Amino acid sequence: MWFFKKYTYIPAILGLPLSISIASIVNFAWHWVDLKKHAGDFGISEIKKSAAKILIASAMAVAAAYVGLYLFSRFFETTDFFGLLFRIFFAGLLAGATYLITAILLHSEELLMFNFFGKPEPIPGESLDDQY
Repeated sequence: MWFFKKYTYIPAILGLPLSISIASIVNFAWHWVDLKKHAGDFGISEIKKSAAKILIASAMAVAAAYVGLYLFSRFFETTDFFGLLFRIFFAGLLAGATYLITAILLHSEELLMFNFFGKPEPIPGESLDDQY
């Protein structure tokens, strides 16, 4: 039990931001491949803007995770297993909320995995180009 109490901060400090960083890189790569497929439609400058938005939101999420870990460990001294889980959950929740708020502030559809900004759905039998 002494080892667990003494080194309980190591997974929280290293594990969560590392997992968020990996998820951010995967998210960036996923959107990059998707945007590269439509490079003819968007153009290279649009891809660079979208990539910058994804990197900004990912960096904000990682920073929020570090702030969440710091705040939780500063105000709540827990050394048990459930305290560690709650600390990781709190930091992840803060990181996810920061990512979502950053995506909304950047008004970026590629950061969100759902149709948040109300993009019109095509009428059956017509394309979106025919509607405008």
